[in-house]
Amino acid sequence: MRGLPESDAQHSGSDCHRYIDALIRGSGDLDVVSPYISRGYAEMLARHAARHRVRVITSGARQNDGAMVVFRGGGAGWKKAAAFLALLAAISAALGLWYAMAITTAMAIVAVAAAVAARSRRVANLRVKVSRNVFIHEKLYICEAAAISGSANLTFSGTRRNLEHIDIAVSMERVDALRRHFEELWSSL
Repeated sequence: MRGLPESDAQHSGSDCHRYIDALIRGSGDLDVVSPYISRGYAEMLARHAARHRVRVITSGARQNDGAMVVFRGGGAGWKKAAAFLALLAAISAALGLWYAMAITTAMAIVAVAAAVAARSRRVANLRVKVSRNVFIHEKLYICEAAAISGSANLTFSGTRRNLEHIDIAVSMERVDALRRHFEELWSSL
């Protein structure tokens, strides 16, 4: 897989994103276990879910609030755009510019419909389990051809700032063993 070593390897450093991002951007289904997930990585997972199945196990940590907004299909970007277009339509109506009001109203309706359709497609293949009984501290990222385990949370600091250690498995024997472990954890929650 592009961006990953050709054989099982270990990596220590503050640049674990090189391997984790390559695995997430790769093709195929994706399974993730991480106690902390930043909004940026949640958006990356949601984009991947537009084409493939993505399953995430995480903790109920308050730091995951931004990620949970993305996982639930939320986000304020399209709401702000629609509100701005609605404001333009109201101003146009107040000024008697009926043609401009009709155009901005139509644009607002199209923008909202497109955003809702894209958002629902994007998260359709995304399943998230939040552990409430036990704190999930494990970090595990699995795609069809590789798996990464170690200390790196799925956050900017965890992949780009902190000194972290990860094990990169590309041998199918190790990948399959980690996949079985994920399946057991997934079914236990």
